[in-house]
This record gives sequence, structure tokens and C-alpha cells, in this order.
Amino acid sequence: MDADTVRIVRAKGTLRVLAILLAVSLLPALAVRATHSPTTEDVVAYAQGTLAMECLHNGGEQDCSGVNPTTQGPRDAVITPATGPLQQVSTQVNAWFTDFGDEMQPDDQAWNAALHNVGCNNANGLASFMADLGSAASADKTVGPKTVGECSVKGTLFVTSLRVPYYVVTSTLLPSAFTPKPTPTPKPTVKPTPRPTARPTASPTATPSPTPIPTPTPSPTPTASPTATPTAAPSFTASPTPEEIVAGATGSPGESPGGGGWQAEVPSPDRVSTKPIDVAGSLGLAVLLMLLMAFPGELFNDTFQANYDEIAGWFGWKKKS
Repeated sequence: MDADTVRIVRAKGTLRVLAILLAVSLLPALAVRATHSPTTEDVVAYAQGTLAMECLHNGGEQDCSGVNPTTQGPRDAVITPATGPLQQVSTQVNAWFTDFGDEMQPDDQAWNAALHNVGCNNANGLASFMADLGSAASADKTVGPKTVGECSVKGTLFVTSLRVPYYVVTSTLLPSAFTPKPTPTPKPTVKPTPRPTARPTASPTATPSPTPIPTPTPSPTPTASPTATPTAAPSFTASPTPEEIVAGATGSPGESPGGGGWQAEVPSPDRVSTKPIDVAGSLGLAVLLMLLMAFPGELFNDTFQANYDEIAGWFGWKKKS
């Protein structure tokens, strides 16, 4: 295998690693989208496909009807809204008269639990709730509201003299049933924001730079002392050279007018942007630079090791044993 082939194979391996890293980074977002989030369409599809009911669009709701195959009693359901995220399911079945009072027939208990479970997502909890509600009673009876899975469920037995006793069960969806908005995206922006707080601490250290500027003020005071001594005045006239040196040393860092200099090219700390978006952009470029430096280095090392014997022959190095 020649060097070009090795480079191609190594490059493909690097691309596979990048693809794996990208897939791992997307796992939190995929996990968020995999939550329950029931819809009216889910309930209607289950009612029609599994429970053999007929459903019709009626304004802002779906009305479904069916029959208990054992007792031939009616089964009705109202699903709200007509489309989109599920809000509420309300079912109604006739009570079954026994020697102990009115009861919910076992088939109707199972039917109620199955239909409400599409939204509530807790089959065992709903079966227990229906058994409690459907136990024998000789008067009006209410169970709930109770939190069952991702719903608040309430059931009532109505015993009247005007019509056959019947049960009404209503499940109202809780916010926990729906997919929360993806939050992982803002989290990376939160981490860089505290870092600008460290930047201001560096700015006070840079502020002493203006303090050397007053140092040129002593330079006029030595000039006054030579003027007081007439005889020494000619001898001290040569002293301005050290003053010029001092003035040049102190004046060059803080000197602002004329000629530009390094201070004209390098921004002062108070002009450095500490906006979160700028800091986040700098961090993003740093991470991208680290990735761009790491992968070519690894590719070069792997290629060099794979072809060491051939390269060693070019330069007369000692080959691997």
C-alpha cells in the first residue's frame, strides 16, 4: 500500500470519527424529541384501528362511538381538540346492574383504560382507577381527580331515575405529557457569559499605565535648579541629555500624540469587547482551531509511523527492528 493510499484511508477514518462525535452531540436533542407528546390523531387512530370505533370531526372536537360486544351497550368518546396536541378525552358507558348495586362491566373497564392510556401513558394506574370507580354502588359516586401517568383523571357514576345509570370518565393532559422546548442549545451560551466577569479584573491592572504619565512633571523642576546657580549653569547645560533619556523612557509608553506607536495598534483594555456574543465567537474559533490542529497532527503521526521504514531509508536512519 503506497503513501497516497494510506493518506486516503487515514482521512476516511478521521471523517468517521467526526461523524461519531457529531452524532453523540445530537443525542440530547434526540432524547428530548422522543418524549410522549400525545395528539388527537393518536387517540383517533387507536379508537378506529384497535377499538373498532367510528370517529367524526365535530367542530373543535372528535366524536367517536362504538358498542360493547358483550352487553351491546353504547360506548362514546369525545376527544379535544379536533386536531393537534391532545388536551382532553371524555368517555361514557352504561352502568351494569347487579345484586350489589350498579357496576362498570369489566369489558368497559378495559376499554376505558385502553383509550385513556393513549394520552395518560400509565396502563396499570388506569386499570386500578377504573376498578375503583367501577365497583358496586347504589348512588352517585365520584373518584378523583387523581394524577395517573401524565393526566388528571376524574370519574363519576350518575344514578338517576330518568335514564339508565352511566359512567363518565374524563382525563385532562398535564404539561409533563408534552415535549419541552429544546434547551440544550442555549446552555453552551451560558458557560461563556461568566467569563467576561474575569476580564474586568485585568483592566484595573492595566490602569496603572496612565500613572507613569505624570512622571514628566519632575523634569521641569530640575531645570529650575540649574538656573539658580550662574556659575554651574554652563556645566549643567549638558544635563538635559539624561532628562531627555528619562523623558523619552517615560514618554514613549504613554505618549498619545503624534507618530502612532504600539498604542495606536493595540486597543486599550477599556476598548476590548466583553459582549457575550463576541466572547462566545472567540471561544468557538478557539475550539475550531484546536480541532483543526489536532486532526492533521494525528493524521501526520499515523502516516509517518506507517511509512517509517521507507522514510528512514531516505535519510539513513536506523529502521525499526
